[in-house]
Amino acid sequence: MHVKSNLQQASFDIVTNNDVYILIVDKNEGGRSITNDASSVVHHLNDTIKGGLQKKRVYYRDSMGQFDQLVHNNGKFIEFSSCTQSQQDHFRVLAEVVQARSDISS
Repeated sequence: MHVKSNLQQASFDIVTNNDVYILIVDKNEGGRSITNDASSVVHHLNDTIKGGLQKKRVYYRDSMGQFDQLVHNNGKFIEFSSCTQSQQDHFRVLAEVVQARSDISS
C-alpha cells in the first residue's frame, strides 16, 4: 500500500502489517524522509491502521537503505532504535520478496 499525503510529509509504502509489527519503506519522492517526519508517520499509521498501532512495533527502511524502529507509545512517537544485524537481514529479504511480487503483478 502506497501512502503519500503531500510533498511536505514523508511518502512510504507499507511492506507488511501483521499482529506484531509494521514494516514501511521510504519512497524517496522529494518530500520529507520518514526519519525527518517520524512523529507524523507514527501518528498517520495509528490513525489509519485498523485498531491503531497499540503495541505493534514500527520498522522502516530509510532513504539510505538502513532499517530502524520508530518506537512509540500507543501511536505517539518516542524515539528511534537501531535494528540488529539479523533484523537488518530479515527485513531486507522481506522487502525484496514483497517488491518482487509487486513487480510480477504489475
